[in-house]
Amino acid sequence: MTPPDNAPPTPLPRPRDALVGRGELELTTLEALEPPGALVTLLGPGGVGKTRLALACAAALEVHLEVVFCDLSAARSRVEAVGITARSLGVPCADGAQSTEAALAARLGLGADTLLVLDNFESVLDAAGDVRRWMDRAPGLRVLATSCTPLDVGGEHCVIVAPLGTDAVDGAPSAAATLFLTRAAERGGAVTDAHERGAVEALVRALDGLPLAIELAAARAATLSPSAMLPLLRDRFGLLVGSRRDAPARHRSLRATLDAAWERLDPDARALLTASALLGTCVDVDALTPLLPPHLQAPIARINALQSLHDSSLAHAVRCPEVPRVELLDTVRLYVLDRLDADTRRDLLARWAALLLEGRDALAPAILACHLPPLVDQLARTADRAHDVAVIEVALALDRRARHALHPAARLALWDALALRSESHPLPAETAARMHLARGADLRWAGDFQRARDEIRRGEAALPDDAPLALQGALAAERARLAFNGWHLDDAREAALRAVTLARAAGDPAALATALDLRAWAHFLAAEHADALACYDEAARLWTAHLPQDLPPALMANRALCLLDCGDVDGAEAAIDDARARARARGDRLTEATAQAFLGAILRRRGDTAGALRCFDDAADRCARLGHLVWQCVLTMEAGLTLLNEGRWAEATARLEGARLQIDEVPGHACAAMVRVCLALAFAGDGDLAGARGSLADASRLARGDGPMRVLVDMLATLLAARTPDEVPPPPDPDAPLWRRLGDHVVLVRRVLERVRQSCFPPADAIVLRGDEVRLPGGQTLDAVRHRTSHRLLLALARAPGAALKVDALFAAGWPGQNACADARTNRVRVALTALRKLGVGDALRFDGVGYRLEGVPVVTLGAARNRV
Repeated sequence: MTPPDNAPPTPLPRPRDALVGRGELELTTLEALEPPGALVTLLGPGGVGKTRLALACAAALEVHLEVVFCDLSAARSRVEAVGITARSLGVPCADGAQSTEAALAARLGLGADTLLVLDNFESVLDAAGDVRRWMDRAPGLRVLATSCTPLDVGGEHCVIVAPLGTDAVDGAPSAAATLFLTRAAERGGAVTDAHERGAVEALVRALDGLPLAIELAAARAATLSPSAMLPLLRDRFGLLVGSRRDAPARHRSLRATLDAAWERLDPDARALLTASALLGTCVDVDALTPLLPPHLQAPIARINALQSLHDSSLAHAVRCPEVPRVELLDTVRLYVLDRLDADTRRDLLARWAALLLEGRDALAPAILACHLPPLVDQLARTADRAHDVAVIEVALALDRRARHALHPAARLALWDALALRSESHPLPAETAARMHLARGADLRWAGDFQRARDEIRRGEAALPDDAPLALQGALAAERARLAFNGWHLDDAREAALRAVTLARAAGDPAALATALDLRAWAHFLAAEHADALACYDEAARLWTAHLPQDLPPALMANRALCLLDCGDVDGAEAAIDDARARARARGDRLTEATAQAFLGAILRRRGDTAGALRCFDDAADRCARLGHLVWQCVLTMEAGLTLLNEGRWAEATARLEGARLQIDEVPGHACAAMVRVCLALAFAGDGDLAGARGSLADASRLARGDGPMRVLVDMLATLLAARTPDEVPPPPDPDAPLWRRLGDHVVLVRRVLERVRQSCFPPADAIVLRGDEVRLPGGQTLDAVRHRTSHRLLLALARAPGAALKVDALFAAGWPGQNACADARTNRVRVALTALRKLGVGDALRFDGVGYRLEGVPVVTLGAARNRV
């Protein structure tokens, strides 16, 4: 049906929900649209909120301009795009395409102050030239386009619409969490519990801050709590399916949105994206070469494919001094991996297996982590003994160079498969010993110390009489590490000394430096700091003299820790600065991230909580981009511990929930127990004893051995079971040998346990704040209704411990929104404070000539009261 000649323009759609988290971006877009003739493109991946932002900007300009909205999602050609634009402007479609274009150009030329909103332009990029011609004929025309791909015409100004921020600031929810909370409340699933709000922060981080994914998750909030959604994100594409009938089909599921984006990619961009997804979320382009088809092996071909992929907004090209990198959201990576069919996986594995046996195994860690089971089957399919030995030799070389790039479960599965093969096809004695050594080291990393000890014993038993001294020393060094983990200090000292002796005899400087590091650690745990520093210094000299480019960050970090324990904070900081400089010089991003984390520990020791959090967050972000999941988890946990030390329970819970999700991707890792212990501390500190007991039960199940972790679990369990203050266990002694292994953490644990003890059993003479509830010294609760003004004043004073509040500040707190002259304000405050003294505050309320403060009475701040037995 043809519209009448003078049909009105298509009105601007009116969203019923508020725009969240886009204030600055909206201002940027409006400024770009200010001059007549502006062409602005909102650029970003599907589901990032481009249309919603464009509607908000258009609504703001509707007062001054004629605004016309054109939805181009149904257009599949330039002609269809011109027709839809003409109908949106009220221009009748003529019999021929040229006539329609002429009528449309004439109509645009009449409107001097028109804003044309072209939504979903990525489907009709061939029409970009028409837009430029329309603007040339109508100098006053402004165009606001939304697209996943730039229009690539003269005068275009691109505004990048990135996912919402996922970092909470000063205790306020992040922009992404605010969107979830807002939409969940609109759908009848309001989140009020503090711990569930912490889970929201972890949830939106796992969803990469992508607004569509967050809104689809929020639609589930009426039936699923955020903490219940978190484990379901393993199948996020099945979970994130919407039911809103007014939403476009492409926005009713996360998969549909990504399907549409995938269909728009050209084959080369798809090949590059697939290879990138196999290797992580941020990868050097050159590292992708072995996984790309032959026609993309040439550098120019790869760069052209990278440009196409970057323009699609599904991934971004990151400019680096030498080689550009491909960076993509984890959601996109999981989508691409989900698309791979069995044949494609087999082809990639076959290509990688060939590279392994050729010795070109630089890409092995990432692919092995993703595709281990079929790979082991493929590598060990033949009965050829020589092939088995070759595979194990390659795997051993891989393990030496890339241990931390693989999940412990993946490495152990590889060793298990190869060990089974070796039973029917015996290996040379030296190769068998090396395999037992590598398997024992991986079992130690996974926290299975008993099996690790058994494996090292097998390796020592398999040693031939003429075994290289270096291999004997490596087995001794691993035995020392296991003794440290089991807290068998005498055995550890003996094994470390043997490792040093064998390494000296072998003349291997790298092995000797590693053994000296272990010997130094034995001295450090025995509080023999001078001997420890002497060993560290000798190890550093060896590395510097023989392998300066390979000076390990662990050595520098351990030396810094020793200096920190001696009280030499400046020396520790200098050691960390040295490690950072070396890392930058050789382009070692992991070492730089490690050094940044240790700087955070130094800042935390100095009391700079904000600086420490910045360091931990920055280091965790770097590790995430490098694909080092375990180290990312450890650093997220460090940030959570730092927040626990400050009593910021909800923020700590959010960080620790994120760390739990990360470490659960690495089954069997020892950090899983520590994360859950920290979560139990956070729950208990905030008054959620049921949550604390649940987390502690998980920690007890995961904690192995009889070291400080097991003792800490038992100590916290006793604390949570206590019904009187007399049953509360004493805090750990930082000078006791058992606790020295925790290093700087034992100080944090002591402080947090003290705060938890106060949460469970606040001192009788304390003022206790639990939300808006106030308990006075002696146990009386201040009624917020009967003593409303006194309640408000005491809250203001207690929330500013040690600070003197002037009369004006107290008046504003006690009588919000009211005005009075100076004398009246003073009289009202004095009368209210007199009443407060009579209620039980007494002499704790002091006037120092400037203002009023609370002195001589402890103030304990707790979370919302719940689950207290």
